[in-house]
Amino acid sequence: MTALTTRQLEILEFIEEYIRNKGCSPSYREIVAKFHFASTASVHKHIQSLLRKGALTSCKKQPRSLQVTHAPLERLAQHTLSLPLKALLRDSVTWEHVAKGTCVAVPPLLVPNPAATYLIKVEGDNFQLEEQIAPGDLLILEERTTAFNGETVLLMVNKREILIKRYHQDDSLVRLESANPNFTPLLLRPEAIVIKGILVGLLRTY
Repeated sequence: MTALTTRQLEILEFIEEYIRNKGCSPSYREIVAKFHFASTASVHKHIQSLLRKGALTSCKKQPRSLQVTHAPLERLAQHTLSLPLKALLRDSVTWEHVAKGTCVAVPPLLVPNPAATYLIKVEGDNFQLEEQIAPGDLLILEERTTAFNGETVLLMVNKREILIKRYHQDDSLVRLESANPNFTPLLLRPEAIVIKGILVGLLRTY
């Protein structure tokens, strides 16, 4: 089977759960509502791709007839890791925890240390200009409280503000650099920051 994207896997899992609960597949509009697509055209594109890849079957001209083929899902599971989604990052001060047990499938090549890795989903646009991190991005974070120079970290400043910056230790100060070189680095005392994790990867769907 041709590899599925993260978004296609999410749609496939939603369809399977919907069929299990209601006995038929969701409508295109229900899929739009679930994933906040702009229109049903985006759903149609994903469904056609899943049909071509053999992950779905359907009866032509019959509504709500999508069926998930379990063999592709079983093979796909062997090539993904299930990581916990810990929180939604709505802006630089709002960290909203999600229900325990919420997980997302991630390609293992993006996860060097699975046992210590978790996900954060960015909901707001606060990080787009400085860090080029867009709403909807999934941050793959290794849980550590210390960082090496040059690593990108998720951290809290003064127990309130949440930042994503490149970390450098300069003598008695910590220098935090933006991905966008047009922004001036921040210089802070080490005791003013708490590192929540090291950014090791990012998943973005289109």
